[in-house]
Amino acid sequence: MDKPQAREYNQALCFLEFAKKNFLLQDDKFCQKVIAQIKSCIERVDSLKLVHFDKKCSSISKQKSRVNLEDICYQIANLMKSYGYFHHFIPFVHLDGFGRNQLYKYSGLKLLIKSRFLKDMIQKDPQESQEADIDESLRDQLGLAIAGFDKKLNSTTTSRDDIKRANQTIEDELNAYHQLLNKVLKPYMEAKYKHSQPDLYEYFVMAISTYKIPRRKRALQGKITDTDGKPLHRVRVSVDNKKAVVKRGTKGNYFFKNMTNGSHKILFSCEGFKSVTKNILIYPSRTSRLDIVMQREKAVELNERIASL
Repeated sequence: MDKPQAREYNQALCFLEFAKKNFLLQDDKFCQKVIAQIKSCIERVDSLKLVHFDKKCSSISKQKSRVNLEDICYQIANLMKSYGYFHHFIPFVHLDGFGRNQLYKYSGLKLLIKSRFLKDMIQKDPQESQEADIDESLRDQLGLAIAGFDKKLNSTTTSRDDIKRANQTIEDELNAYHQLLNKVLKPYMEAKYKHSQPDLYEYFVMAISTYKIPRRKRALQGKITDTDGKPLHRVRVSVDNKKAVVKRGTKGNYFFKNMTNGSHKILFSCEGFKSVTKNILIYPSRTSRLDIVMQREKAVELNERIASL
C-alpha cells in the first residue's frame, strides 16, 4: 500500500475500534449494517496485504538463487580460463563475460543464457573440463543452480501480475470504504447524533480524523527584495549546501514544493548582493514562509552612483 492508502486503512481500523467500544452504536441497526460492510472491506484488504508479504519473500529468495548461480559461474569460468591459458586450449581462453561485475549487471534472462552456455561448454569438452578440476559435483551444482534460478525467475513474473491485481483490489476496497464513510456514515451520524448525543458525535469525528493528515502544496515560500523593497530575480537558492537553483520570478517570489520536515539551512546569493544564510523549520502540515532582504555590495553601490552622475 502507498501512504494515502495506508492512511485510509488506519483510519478505518480506528473507526472500527471506536464502534466496537461504543454500546450505543451496537444498538443502532442501520449503523451496524454500514459497519459490517466497512469491516468486510478491511478484511479483504488484510487478506490482500499477505500478497505483498509473499512478494517480498519471493524477491529475497530469487536474489539468493541468483547470487548462488553467479558464484558457481564465476568459479567454473576461472577454472576454465586458467586451464586454457596454461594448456593453450583456445575455447577456454576466449571465455569472456564471466567477471564478477559482468555477472552482476546481467538481466536475469541473460544470466541464464550465459550459465547455460557454460554448461554446454563443459558437455562439449568433458575431458578438458575434468582436467580443469570441474568435477561431477561442480557440474551438478551448476545444473541445480540454473534450474533453481529459472524457476524463481518464472515465478517472479507471476508474482508481479498477482501484486498488480492485489493493488487494484486494495484500491477498490478502500474506495468502497471511502464512499461508505463520506456518503453514508458521516451524514447519518451528523443527522442522528450531533445534537442528541454530542459527546458520541465528537468521539466519532475524532476517530475518523486521527489519520486525516492535511497535505500541503508547498513546503517553503517567500519573497526576495533589496533594501529599497524592489523585488529581485535570478537569485540562486541553495538548500542544505546542495546545488543551487536559480529563481527567475520577476516579482521576487520563490517556493519549494518538496522538502523533508525539520530544520534546513537556506543560502541566497545574487550577483552584486551580499549572500544571506537563514535557518528555517519545515512543518509537515503547513507552508513555511521566509522573506529575504538582500543588501548590495559596497563596490556595486559606488559604481551605480558614479554612473548616475
